[in-house]
Amino acid sequence: MKIDVLFIVEHADREFQTIKMISDELHLQYGLRTSIKSLNFDYYQLIYIQPKVIVVPYMTNESEFPTKQIIKFFGNYSKILCMHWEQFLSKANKDYKRPNSRFIQEKVYHIAWQSFFKNYLVESGVNAKNIFITGKPSNSILFQKQKEADELRQQFSVDYGLDKSKNWLFLPMNYAWAFSNDNLIEAKVKNGYNREIGYAYREYARKCLRQFVKFIQEVEKAFTNLQIVIRPHPSISKSQYREVLDRNNIKYHNVKFISDHTIFEWIAASDIVGSSWSTSVYDARLVGKPVFLYTPYKRPDFLDVEWNGAVPNLLSVEQFKDFYEKSITKKPQDIPKLDNPLSKISEIITDLNHTHSTKATFKAFDFIDHYFILTLWRSLKFFLFGKATLSDDDMRDHIKCAQV
Repeated sequence: MKIDVLFIVEHADREFQTIKMISDELHLQYGLRTSIKSLNFDYYQLIYIQPKVIVVPYMTNESEFPTKQIIKFFGNYSKILCMHWEQFLSKANKDYKRPNSRFIQEKVYHIAWQSFFKNYLVESGVNAKNIFITGKPSNSILFQKQKEADELRQQFSVDYGLDKSKNWLFLPMNYAWAFSNDNLIEAKVKNGYNREIGYAYREYARKCLRQFVKFIQEVEKAFTNLQIVIRPHPSISKSQYREVLDRNNIKYHNVKFISDHTIFEWIAASDIVGSSWSTSVYDARLVGKPVFLYTPYKRPDFLDVEWNGAVPNLLSVEQFKDFYEKSITKKPQDIPKLDNPLSKISEIITDLNHTHSTKATFKAFDFIDHYFILTLWRSLKFFLFGKATLSDDDMRDHIKCAQV
């Protein structure tokens, strides 16, 4: 099936709504045929899709899945545009995520939110002519959702039994490394990640997670006027968090673990946003929300990013109390006007589609490898038995993308 644009989504919560809006604009305004597929579940379907442009979530190491497969299958047929969903990079990630092959540096097109990331790509060998500065795509959605805050708050209070009269504390936590096993770390090391940093990162994340679940227990007891919502990282299931609570003998009474709806909607509906080191705090700050980072131990240099020091870093309930009392009396900030990054990206994709002129032969059967078999099995297992081999959040990826 020949189409104009194929979007590949890794994490639905992070990417899907943005991609869907771009896809809709391409279809309605430019008349392009588009398709959105989940990396974790729909990869096997690529055997019959021949796109002029393929938009991928990341592309750094040419030996990794899916970069290796995308270059092999689409490199001579399609224009490739990389969204680079992670652009606020810590020292640990800067080397690991550098584009490391001539093809990625010279043939792939890249989205940069600001000039700092374009400079990073250029320093990594990427052709500056292939880099487009657009602004952060998700900002368009975030600012729109903030205008719908009252409606979202009403909806969530009904759907999840949340108390509207309380102040909502939203905690999108990024403790994915705490759940990493040795095999996962060694796989990253094989692809260029620093081994010492990898194991240190996991140990730091585990230490912070153990303290975090205790911190929330204390906050819950001390602040009866708070409604607390914890959102696990997209790669971590709610059941994995429950195991941590059980191991540490932690009991919550007024804390909800919720993965449904987008992070932008929850930011808009909430009064305060906190996290470990998630960029959701950076986003919430843009729309005037009181924000903080929970930092029970000094953040290692390899994990630090520039904006971390610009927000409060809290390590105790006493510090949170002082922060909270100042936050609830603070006058809300006006939402600033913002250019539309999504329209810029749509224009870029349209231009790439119009300049597509390859006469290369598309060999569909090149797709049949162990990833093809794995994603086919995941999809069949989900539809036949209602089960999957990954977390609840990955199932959400599949459900959302399948409905496009």
